[in-house]
Amino acid sequence: MNAVQTIAKRYAKALFLIAQEQDAVAAIGEDVRAVAEVVEVEEVRAFVLHPSIPVQKKHTVFEARLQQSAFAAIRSLVHVLIDRKRLVILPAIAEAYDVLAD
Repeated sequence: MNAVQTIAKRYAKALFLIAQEQDAVAAIGEDVRAVAEVVEVEEVRAFVLHPSIPVQKKHTVFEARLQQSAFAAIRSLVHVLIDRKRLVILPAIAEAYDVLAD
């Protein structure tokens, strides 16, 4: 297991525990996969990784996208990942979440 997978697994486990508490494992899984698909788009990935784009701008852009998500856990996760410069690992988090959900 590489470092990204290890980190992703930790985030996925935390998200999964929240999803269980809310009795929303499947729905949160769908949301995290949907946001992960957005992050995988090359233009979005370039935006996320661009060092001269302020973190606040990244928060603003993703908050607009996340208005569609009914789950505060997804919005919080994305904001934490932006702050920690780890948003690009969201697809790995989604994969690890799916393993836990199965």
